[in-house]
Amino acid sequence: NRLFAAAFGRAPDQGGSDFWVDQASNSQIGFDQVAEQFLRSPEGIARFAPDAPNGDFCRNLYEGVLGRLPDDAGLEFWVGQLDAGTFTQADMLIDFANSQENIVSTDELNDLPEPGPGGVASPVGIDPLGGVVPDPVLVVPQITEPPTI
Repeated sequence: NRLFAAAFGRAPDQGGSDFWVDQASNSQIGFDQVAEQFLRSPEGIARFAPDAPNGDFCRNLYEGVLGRLPDDAGLEFWVGQLDAGTFTQADMLIDFANSQENIVSTDELNDLPEPGPGGVASPVGIDPLGGVVPDPVLVVPQITEPPTI
């Protein structure tokens, strides 16, 4: 639900949620593919302009997911990651969705359990397939010193 809310700025309807959870839970597609499909949907294109230059996409991601403009260092960092191919746009959407800043700022979603296999709730930081969902602040320092998002 957090990835959907980050991509579309709203909670999913039950049918949509069930569809995407089923797809990911049955290993039919990965979360990166779900994020890519969200970005390439008409609604995702309107929100984030994934075909725009990387700087525009990053600004749209900051505004759409975090509700703010990027700081200069953050924008430079994330554009650099896209330009270098270190991150894909889908990776960035996932990382922004799971960032501490997004989690804290979306308190109403914190009360909703993340559905896992069979509809079982997963704790924050664990994806429904059992893997750890990286927070960008934890992942990025291995690459270079990141700005906090």
